Amino acid sequence: MGVDKLALSFQGERLLYRALAPYICSARVDRVLLVTQPGFAWPDQPARCQVVANPRHEQGIGTSLAAGIAAAPDADVYLVALADMPGLSIATLGRLLDAFEHGKTRIVRPFYQGRCGHPVLIHGNLRDRLLALDGDIGAREMLAELSDEVTRIDVDDPGVVLDIDTPADLLRSAIPRLKVLITGAGEMASATAHRLFQCGFMVVMTDTEHPTAIRRLVSFASAIQCGQTEVEGVPGVGYRLDQATMLASFDRSHVPVFIDPDAELVRLWRPDVLIDARLLKRPSSCLHGAPLTIGLGPGLRAGVDVHHVIETNRGHNLARLISHGTAEPDTGVPGSIAGRTEERIVRAPGTGRFEAACEIGEVLEAGAVVGSVNEQQIPVAISGVVRGLIHPGYHVVERQKIGDIDPRSEPAYCATISEKARAISGTCLHVILSSSAGTAPTPGP
Repeated sequence: MGVDKLALSFQGERLLYRALAPYICSARVDRVLLVTQPGFAWPDQPARCQVVANPRHEQGIGTSLAAGIAAAPDADVYLVALADMPGLSIATLGRLLDAFEHGKTRIVRPFYQGRCGHPVLIHGNLRDRLLALDGDIGAREMLAELSDEVTRIDVDDPGVVLDIDTPADLLRSAIPRLKVLITGAGEMASATAHRLFQCGFMVVMTDTEHPTAIRRLVSFASAIQCGQTEVEGVPGVGYRLDQATMLASFDRSHVPVFIDPDAELVRLWRPDVLIDARLLKRPSSCLHGAPLTIGLGPGLRAGVDVHHVIETNRGHNLARLISHGTAEPDTGVPGSIAGRTEERIVRAPGTGRFEAACEIGEVLEAGAVVGSVNEQQIPVAISGVVRGLIHPGYHVVERQKIGDIDPRSEPAYCATISEKARAISGTCLHVILSSSAGTAPTPGP
């Protein structure tokens, strides 16, 4: 991290103190040994904690573990923890100690949502194995060899896996465990979900059974159509509403996308933040759906339908926060890309079933056929890459937007979030962080 991370502040206290507190406060832990490099200075060192210097610390964590074991030769059980893991609860520690005391194996280890964590409790009769440890592997190989003797304890405590190794880890640990529900799973909604997921929030999305997203390669709505998808490295998985019970044990490995056109998850999941990203372009009140509500684009009224509105129209005010009033009205004219506006949009020539004649990412010349509706072919007006196309086989209505041609003809843009969507997602993050910190977000003039 470039600094002494153990001296950094974690939720108002020194990170090291927070990491050691459960062990120092537990009457069931006889001694607390902190293994450090020689010369480590610790102001206000707790009386129950002893510092053990490891002159071989540069050779890896295995040497530090061995040094700690050597300093406690008569222990019946060793509780191996890491000084940069400050999130463990005292209740979880007690549960692990109970499991070791009443169990029949020589090793007890916590797991959180399938991930193995710390502390690890190891029987004293494995002392010689621990003293022989060396290098950066630590006790990993020993635990793998003795896997039959490991008792797995599943806990609902992310503190057993919260490891502060980078500045990003420290920032993520400061984010509340907020539940964010995003209605709509198209491009703008998905960019917001992507950013919030990367920042550690619990993000859930909803959409209709037949989403009308055009930019499908960057829309989590594709998880409904295909079962699963990925947007710039973040997985999304589709679910039916009757599978909502899975949210009780939230799986942070992906973004869940539910078929829920009526937003029943507002009632079932009770989110902390509700973001209306459906871009309906008309009033749709969700002000009382969550403690904090945010709406994207025209039609929604700040203070009436939602707490805050974010401007989605391209131009100087794009992504501006609005806390009173509405976003700019819908002009009906698509934003300009390389000087092209309406002519870059592909619209249905009639009502019926859409069939595609190409794939997203293909480069077409002006006049080439992109697909058909009821066998009526649809030529493109300009040359460029097919940046977006509605899902083949969908029923469409006359003049509905069904495709998007990018005149810049860069296929890589088709699978990456646009600058417009990134800007909007950044304002959403700003509003949430400002509100959770108790600071009112500052709207634009």
